[in-house]
Amino acid sequence: MIFYVTDIDGTLKSNKAPLSENTKRLIKECEEKGVLISTATARGFNSALSALDKTVLKAPMISLSGAEIYYSDTDEIKRFPIDSKTVLTVGKQAEKTGADVFYYYAAKSEKELLICSDELKTEGGKRFKKMRDFPEKQSFALSKTPYFAPKNSAKNNEYECLYIVCVGDESDIKAIFETAVSGKNLNYERFNEHGSTACYLEICSKEGGKGNVAKRLKNELFCDEIISFGDNLNDLSMKKVSERFYASEESCDLVKNEANGVLIGDDAVMKFIAFNEGVSNEGVSVNQATDCDIFEIAKLEKENFSEFYSEKTIIQTLNNGFSKIFTAKVCGMLCGYVIVDFLPDFAEILKIFVKPEFRGKGLAKLLHNECVLVCKENKTNKILLEVRSKNPAKEFYNRLGYKVDGVRKNYYKNPDDDAVLMSLDLKKEE
Repeated sequence: MIFYVTDIDGTLKSNKAPLSENTKRLIKECEEKGVLISTATARGFNSALSALDKTVLKAPMISLSGAEIYYSDTDEIKRFPIDSKTVLTVGKQAEKTGADVFYYYAAKSEKELLICSDELKTEGGKRFKKMRDFPEKQSFALSKTPYFAPKNSAKNNEYECLYIVCVGDESDIKAIFETAVSGKNLNYERFNEHGSTACYLEICSKEGGKGNVAKRLKNELFCDEIISFGDNLNDLSMKKVSERFYASEESCDLVKNEANGVLIGDDAVMKFIAFNEGVSNEGVSVNQATDCDIFEIAKLEKENFSEFYSEKTIIQTLNNGFSKIFTAKVCGMLCGYVIVDFLPDFAEILKIFVKPEFRGKGLAKLLHNECVLVCKENKTNKILLEVRSKNPAKEFYNRLGYKVDGVRKNYYKNPDDDAVLMSLDLKKEE
């Protein structure tokens, strides 16, 4: 079983829009089939629920970058507080710099968050607060000594510091990192704010971190693998524990470069999950290849075949007047293709390829259907192909109705590896 873990803002939903009704529907349909979907966000639990428009996932949800886990089945939160010595060291070092520091506190028996900071000095810190000024059971408070845990005298509940975010220029953040974090048994992320000079340092306990907690939940849920999704550098800890990690269209370039692929379009994360689990094909498209696909097809050819089509050969194929290449894409990501010659009396499939991780999900059949459609438009009645005798694809062609026309013994210069000639009579198919 696969455990799917996705960031929320800029990934599961656009930064500029609420969670769509289509994404909500796909979540419901997938969960009804037993698919395990979780979120991993820097938001606190209540803020995360608000972003999800009260869509509570059945699988445990990761919040505060892994400082919290919310279990919807029991309505309980598990937290991993930062030790008081670290909190004190960060606070003292921050006083010596021009950085802003936000401390996320929570009473042990409550879900509400109290976010403490001193008077804000940096533009980055002011933006950070403005973006998180929500009324979702979390509040900001000014404190001259925010690194000393506050007391709630009314309820006499001791507060714990769960998460620290430092915002400033690179030199200030470096000083805090080297003094309070480097060499300590902590989880942290350092990154620059996209489009500005502000530098961030996010700190949580050694048990926290999106990647750590995702791996922990994978074991708790008895899953075989993790597929994760994100848009920012603080999501890359999930890549380290995932079999596959996908970036969203809104991701920064560094994340896109690290990802197994980039998902494009509205509701892309849930369309991808629904496709991967056989719930829906909404994210799948089959179209004729364009110049924009040439590099990716050539890359897949080189990675997967000893005798491969080069970029030059692919360009010639696209421009020779009788050949076509059709691509199968999932949420804009090229996952397979077919190369076919359309000749006066017949069509010949030269190659059908689907990425290994997407096989068995119907993409090859969709590509073949496109070839059949063009044949019928051209009034072509026969499709020919050649397949290695040891290639499992031979069974795929059998199921499509292809018949064996002949065998070329030892054609590939390997013992018992023959070329099987097959054909599909489209008249009979009608």
